[in-house]
Amino acid sequence: ELRHVMAKLPGGEIDQNGQIKYNGKKIDKLLIEGKDILQDQHRLVGESLRAEDVHKIQIIERYRSFRELFSKDHSENVAMNIILTESAKSKINGEIESQAGIENKYLAKGTVYKVSEKVSNASFGRSNNAGEPTFTAVDYLSLQPSLGRALEKAGGNINNLVPTEFVRPQDATDNTEHLLTTTTDMKVSNKVDLKLSALGYNADRKSRNTYARVFLLPTENSMNGTNVGHIKLYY
Repeated sequence: ELRHVMAKLPGGEIDQNGQIKYNGKKIDKLLIEGKDILQDQHRLVGESLRAEDVHKIQIIERYRSFRELFSKDHSENVAMNIILTESAKSKINGEIESQAGIENKYLAKGTVYKVSEKVSNASFGRSNNAGEPTFTAVDYLSLQPSLGRALEKAGGNINNLVPTEFVRPQDATDNTEHLLTTTTDMKVSNKVDLKLSALGYNADRKSRNTYARVFLLPTENSMNGTNVGHIKLYY
């Protein structure tokens, strides 16, 4: 996995949430052979790219995307460019993994990517009913081009920014998730690049909720005549 390569990079690490960092700062842009097809999905990239396909890692400080090249603003962004080995270039790479267990539990994941001069694509698929998250709130926030602007539109409340579908209830008893994400970059001409991205996500969850009903019962009180007591039933 890519995490083994990052462990050898001075200042590089992948934290417990799957976020790729350099000198303690989260990488702002993930590239592969200079192509922006990874959708900055740190956790998926970290667990999907095989170490044997990676020739070296480039760290680009003060990174600017193409649309930011002519901006006068100072950039603090850090990008990481993954350089593939010669054997991994211009061919379809990837792997499929599946596991099965008791009580019909299963886990399946697949990764396919190809990088070439004219057409590049990266696709990730995940499915399981074993409670493993396929897409989290952190992953969703990574899709935002500008987290600051997105948070401003959400009224400063991050709970309004992240869809509830991506937040798993703590009392979930059954959790089945399916994820498919794909990005294609096509070089139409020397001046035109076309980028297409899609993400599909489905979650089926059952929760163990605790409900409380309060029954009001009249009780005798020697001073005030009638008082009100209560009984709570939990189920």
